[in-house]
Amino acid sequence: MLKAALLPAAGLLLYVTGYGLRFWVLSVLYSRGITDINYRGEPVATAGGLLVWLLAQLFLGGLMVWKLILGEGPPWDIVLFDMSLLLVTWASFADDRYGDKRIKGLSAHWNAWLSSGVPTTGWLKAGAVLGGALLVLPPDESLLGTVCGVLLPMLSANALNLLDLRPGRALKVFLVVSGALVLAAALCGEWFESDPRLLWLLPFIVGAMLLLPLDLKARVMLGDTGANLLGFGLGCAVLWSWGPAAEWGVLLVLILLHVWTWNRSLSQVIDGNAMLRWMDRLGRDGA
Repeated sequence: MLKAALLPAAGLLLYVTGYGLRFWVLSVLYSRGITDINYRGEPVATAGGLLVWLLAQLFLGGLMVWKLILGEGPPWDIVLFDMSLLLVTWASFADDRYGDKRIKGLSAHWNAWLSSGVPTTGWLKAGAVLGGALLVLPPDESLLGTVCGVLLPMLSANALNLLDLRPGRALKVFLVVSGALVLAAALCGEWFESDPRLLWLLPFIVGAMLLLPLDLKARVMLGDTGANLLGFGLGCAVLWSWGPAAEWGVLLVLILLHVWTWNRSLSQVIDGNAMLRWMDRLGRDGA
């Protein structure tokens, strides 16, 4: 595993590489017509989360080589996590690319399935996220541990997707929560079951930092590709670094959020609260 002294260097290398990659990703998305209509009715490149996936490939690939050099044996844990990211990212990209843009939210996908009898691309994405969660699930989990280990990354992925309705909103939440998670694990190790896999969150954090300025200026959208990928990584990080009590607490919050937003608008709640509205619009161009 990477030593702590090498983490700043790894982060800097990822940032410099990602800085160049983000403009290439943006040009590819626009040239291929991979766009969506934002809340202002303007066409904007979507699936910007592909940048996060690319950075994750570079980081995890380097980590695999590092472990092999150190003679730690085949890095199957990294391979399985990378396979889960592959499932989540490209199923979500298919939803961004080919999904019906008029169908948004769990209730809308559910109603569309009931009315047509044909599952939407959103259900394909949900199945892929489930598969990804099963890939990273420890084999010795109890029944309750399995339920929590599967539902937490799945609901975390969709929760960030629910937030991705205004420029910068989902990325701000991700950066705040992931930063708090890393800080808590570092400063309060005795309260958490710290796991070195928490370091795997590094490319997610770097990618989010690189995308935030572009997202705030409405030059790119995370899309399901980015929101689901970042949320999935965050859910996995919670499972890696926190104990069972905290995991179940987070899962309960996620369940309540999904139940509450089934037929309600999260944006209306945010716009109706002065503090939340200020935080939501911080750094954004216009309203």
